[in-house]
Amino acid sequence: MKKRISIVLGAAVSLGFLYLAFRNVDREIFLRSFSSADWRWFFPLAALVMADLLIRGLKWTLLLAPLTRAGFYDCFRLQSIGLALNNVLPFRLGELARAAFAANLFRLPVLTVISTIVVERVLDLLVIVGLFLAAAALGGMGDSVSQYAHFFWAGLGGVLLAVGALVFAEEVADSPLLRKLFRRLPALEKALRQIAQGARALHRPRAAVSVVLLGFFQWSLNVLNMYFAARAFGADDLLTFTRGVTLLFTGAAAVSVPGVPGYFGNMEYALARVMSGWGLDMNVGVAMAGWMHIGVYAIQTVTGLLFLYWMGQSLGQVWRDFSGRGAARAAGEK
Repeated sequence: MKKRISIVLGAAVSLGFLYLAFRNVDREIFLRSFSSADWRWFFPLAALVMADLLIRGLKWTLLLAPLTRAGFYDCFRLQSIGLALNNVLPFRLGELARAAFAANLFRLPVLTVISTIVVERVLDLLVIVGLFLAAAALGGMGDSVSQYAHFFWAGLGGVLLAVGALVFAEEVADSPLLRKLFRRLPALEKALRQIAQGARALHRPRAAVSVVLLGFFQWSLNVLNMYFAARAFGADDLLTFTRGVTLLFTGAAAVSVPGVPGYFGNMEYALARVMSGWGLDMNVGVAMAGWMHIGVYAIQTVTGLLFLYWMGQSLGQVWRDFSGRGAARAAGEK
């Protein structure tokens, strides 16, 4: 029942954003803008989406290195599968499926693999907030955005605290204060130590710095994709690097709001709304955001699903294994 309610609520949120995005859009202008887009810019956009997947695979390889000999190709294909499943299944089941597949392939506890994914996400958040603050310092975002920069400094502090908690997770597990508790709850100790193992890469300065630098490169490529979309719609004179970072942060915030898989509606409304504040016609903004979103979604999804079926899996099997009781069973393995 809760699963159905969550799906309905997510669909309602996305439909609400689609309504907000299209309520003042002239259908003829929108369709003319979309059909007149310069599709030559789709090819560099597609290349950067694949580069993004490759960098994600490399980052995860570095995070898993202290735990196992994880090959780059395996990390790349599992990353692709996880993103594709997030795009087509609710509840971000792609992350759980990626963790379970990796645990089986690399012979690691599922909790440890999930912990590496959490570390990856926290470092991504650190990079995105860092890019936003750097762009705010450079100027060009507009007062409506830059006036909230102090909130993001607070957010950066919170992210750094999260990184610190991950770095010292093993030390916390060894704390004398927890020994009595662990004697009573040995399962809790086992779980905490498995989680702490997933953050071991942060104990290696070179690996941690490499992951962060790769993150800056990866998310800068996403900013460049915003520029390619703007070129396709003749709006490149509107999009500076700092504004591209603003759209990147806006998109990240949009997909954090519950919605249907793929987050259609959330992304279009959020990006078009921000660009309208810079003087871009809402009709063009929605068309541009939708064009870019569909392109990225299609490439990620097709790539990941091809890898999924090559592994001998299927969408139906993943849904059965990782939703409801199947998810609890997968999380409890190892």
